[in-house]
Formats: sequence, structure tokens, C-alpha cells
Amino acid sequence: MKRIILFSILAAAALAAVRKAAPAIQPTARETFAHSCASCHGRDGRGGGPSAAALANRPPDLTTLSLRNNGNFPYARVSGTIAGDTTRADIVQREMPCFGLIFRDNADGNPGTAQARVADLTEYIRSLQAK
Repeated sequence: MKRIILFSILAAAALAAVRKAAPAIQPTARETFAHSCASCHGRDGRGGGPSAAALANRPPDLTTLSLRNNGNFPYARVSGTIAGDTTRADIVQREMPCFGLIFRDNADGNPGTAQARVADLTEYIRSLQAK
């Protein structure tokens, strides 16, 4: 009986150590986009997601950001918009969630994880740019 109790205690301690040491698996930027952005921006990023019709402001076509900015991808504006750090005068009511806060809340207290997810998502949106 003592052996069973001792084994149970050791097994529980080992499991707790493994859980603590194992890093959380982060979704890829494509998965994050599909989960967090596609409902409004569409899977292709063109603004025609299934929730877009219910919004006061149509989501922008994310594939033409560079074209609309003289061939330069507006990295800081996109990243800031995702994170919720950038306010835009042309949008009176912000309908887009502040994903930076959502990512931070899901990052197990590691702000670097949230920043990395915002950066990865920004790079993914850069990859969607029309050539």
C-alpha cells in the first residue's frame, strides 16, 4: 500500500514537471488568421468573410494593402491594428477586436508570446499581398 501511495506521489510530481517544462504549442499564423480573422476578412483576406455583412464598416481587402500604399506594406499600421495599439481616425467605431490583448491573455503570462503572434500574423498578411 505504501508503494502505491509513493508511486502515485512520484507520478503526479513527474507529470507536473513535464507540464511545466513543456512549452505551449502555438498555432501557425495561417491557423491564427483562419481562426481569428477569416470570419470578417475571408479566408483569402479580401474582406468577404461570413460575418462581414453584419459589420457597420466593410473589412478592408488585406491583399491590396501594399498597392494602396505606393507598393510598401504598412507593417507598423497593420501590426498596431492587430495589437490594438493603433487608433485610426477613419474608423469611428472599432469593430475589430484587439487581438494583442486576446493573445496576451492566452499567453500564460508571457508578453513576448503575444508580440510574436502579432508579428507572425502581420507577416502572414504581408504574404497575402497581390503581386
